[in-house]
Amino acid sequence: MPQKIRVLIAEDHDVVRQGLKILISTDPSLEIAGEAENGDAAVHMARKLQPDVILLDLAMPKCNGLQASQELQRQSIKSRVLVLSAYQDLDTMQQLLNAGVAGYMTKHSAASELLTAIHEVSRGNFYCGYSMARQLQARRPDRFETLRASRAGRLTPRERQVLCLIATGDPNKAIGSSLGLSIKTVEKHRQAIMDKLGLHDTASLTRYALDKGLVQPQQGL
Repeated sequence: MPQKIRVLIAEDHDVVRQGLKILISTDPSLEIAGEAENGDAAVHMARKLQPDVILLDLAMPKCNGLQASQELQRQSIKSRVLVLSAYQDLDTMQQLLNAGVAGYMTKHSAASELLTAIHEVSRGNFYCGYSMARQLQARRPDRFETLRASRAGRLTPRERQVLCLIATGDPNKAIGSSLGLSIKTVEKHRQAIMDKLGLHDTASLTRYALDKGLVQPQQGL
């Protein structure tokens, strides 16, 4: 059986922390390594427990998320840090990146995106939430392209097949028929592709597939 991804939750609000625990418990490949109510406790528990991922709230007492990230980096703790914030602040995200965090997303993100982010950072990838990715694309296109390239490498063979069919103009029903998948499964693959590439419409996915040579212009694109 594959080893579970151990997650340390650092969040000072009890209700939010309990909600995060319930969400994480829905994924059988994840387990709660511990809980911390402030930044100091998060650093102490990370050093003691060595979790795979630290889910770190940005606004916490006794050392905030940025300070905790800087301290984790100073102590060379190898856990991957995924920061949760109530705000879409690109400048703060840049400071966190400098402090070595592996991901940044807002608390307004969908629950499914948070689980995706935990898996991505645990694999060694950088993860940026959708809304932040759009800001990053506008202000730091170089950094956004690096992010998108790292995500593209995580597309599964099946996701690549679906992407190619999307780019050739096939609707979900036709894609499902071609690959022997239900429409619901095709929709899940489509969403996963969009999440990983940071592209959220068919036109953008088509341009991406063309740019990467996954489909050819003479196919009617």
